[in-house]
Amino acid sequence: MALRFTPEAAGELRRLLEEEGDPKPDLRILVQHRCECGNVHFGMGWDARREDDVVLEEEGFRVVFDRDTEPYLEEAEVDFESRGDRQGFVIRRPGAGGCCGG
Repeated sequence: MALRFTPEAAGELRRLLEEEGDPKPDLRILVQHRCECGNVHFGMGWDARREDDVVLEEEGFRVVFDRDTEPYLEEAEVDFESRGDRQGFVIRRPGAGGCCGG
């Protein structure tokens, strides 16, 4: 699995984890929506690990996702963007595009 976090995303996730206290939750990434063109939209949030989850240890935090989500995250990059009054995490996939964007 080659899921990558930019330094900005990793730093923001570590900051948010500190706010959570102990025990530290896992970061779940999931497919929220699949477009007709084949593109996907992801969701992220703190969640408890499930028995059949894929687990990655990344830069001070754990990332979990189900087996159905795994292929969509191959070679993906998680970034944190801050533009004006908007900020948030973005997951980019190589070659993503199509009818509903990346």
